Amino acid sequence: MLENVRRKLANAISPDKGTEYEVKAVSWETDEQYQKRAIASNHRLFKEHQGREAKDDQEAITYAKKWADNLEVERGLKHG
Repeated sequence: MLENVRRKLANAISPDKGTEYEVKAVSWETDEQYQKRAIASNHRLFKEHQGREAKDDQEAITYAKKWADNLEVERGLKHG
């Protein structure tokens, strides 16, 4: 349905270039919701890799950042 609305709108704006417009994703999540979800994800990653709960948010966030940095180095996306 969204694609159909997008196509109709694009054709109304410019009939000859109607298919050249791309759909942009819209995030309905607030910054607070995003932060809460990201911290929960960091805690899950920490528990999965360390086998225990993080003592606080900072420990989970620090571990997730180091893990992501090491992964980038392993994949050659970043020089360590």
